[in-house]
Amino acid sequence: MLSKGDDKVLSPEDSSSLFSRLLYLWPNSLFNLAKQRALQAEDLWTLPPVDQADAVTSRFSAAWSAAAAKQRALKQLPPNAPLGKADREAAFTNALSSFVGPTFWVAAPLVKLLNSTIQFAFPILLFGVVAFIEGTEPFGFLPLTREVGFGLAAALGVMQAIKSVTENAYFFLTMRSGWQVRTAVTTGVFGKSLRLSASARQQRTLGEMVNLMQVDATKLEMFTGQFHVLWDGLYQIAGYCAMLGVMIGWPTALGFIVMVLSIPVQLKIMQATGRGEGRAAHHADGRVKSVNEALQSMGSVKMYSWEDRFCALIERHRASEMAERRHLAKLLSFARSYMMAVPLIVNVVAFIGYALSNGDIKASTLFAALAAFSNLRFPLM
Repeated sequence: MLSKGDDKVLSPEDSSSLFSRLLYLWPNSLFNLAKQRALQAEDLWTLPPVDQADAVTSRFSAAWSAAAAKQRALKQLPPNAPLGKADREAAFTNALSSFVGPTFWVAAPLVKLLNSTIQFAFPILLFGVVAFIEGTEPFGFLPLTREVGFGLAAALGVMQAIKSVTENAYFFLTMRSGWQVRTAVTTGVFGKSLRLSASARQQRTLGEMVNLMQVDATKLEMFTGQFHVLWDGLYQIAGYCAMLGVMIGWPTALGFIVMVLSIPVQLKIMQATGRGEGRAAHHADGRVKSVNEALQSMGSVKMYSWEDRFCALIERHRASEMAERRHLAKLLSFARSYMMAVPLIVNVVAFIGYALSNGDIKASTLFAALAAFSNLRFPLM
């Protein structure tokens, strides 16, 4: 079934059915082979044509040319006139937006919207199932029959299955778009570096170019994967707050206030993380620059016995970089712990308010509210 190209097996993804793509059945042949023996390099498939670097680079080059031409026309500049920094940034943003295309701007948001809407059904159906077990009519109008109980339980399972499928589809779409963005930026920066004149190369160090291709391109990839969380977080906040307001009433506002008060700490952590990343990148630039200088002038280094001096310089940059990385690791560990603790505090505060307001303590209400609170997140969280 698979064809060969350049002594490599082509990926079966493009020829697989929609059902196989949704459930990721198309890689099964590779997994089955891995169960029989250790995989070799020749067993691995080539990337689909849409993901190959040549295709990605050509698409991004076309998008960049169109965006640059549009920016020049907007500024009424000649066709080949160089763009200023602000114009280049605007053209780059427009080029990336055009590059990711409908997959990122249409398909991914629709799948994410469907996934988030289905998540709302879980606390509601859980409320109905537990109410049925308690012996009360689910939602106040469904009869206490065996068919209703099995139907609610089946609906709960089906919704969870659909949620898993749509969630995996969303992450696959956004991660593929992010990977393509990183590939396009990396190859674009590398190609540009080869075309720089001797005077232009003096304005950028090798370390800066390497960071552009590695660190900055990876950040764009990560941003692509998290972009739709910004609007989806607000959508989920509105939905779950409305749901909790119906379940437990005004104590929902107490939990919401605690969540809002937690945002400044998260912002401080994010700002400190950004500054630390900048300092670490600066030290990495110095380290790469020192290594490059030592390698390019190895004859002089050996002649004047500068090995120890260059080693000490490189070690100093590396030590500073590792110190920043350790500090960043501690910050990220605290941030994760803090973000895991905030929902627990929100639950405690909300349910204390619910108990003090003489709310009806029932398993159906408490379990459904806990499920809703566990899914309630701000975009920063």
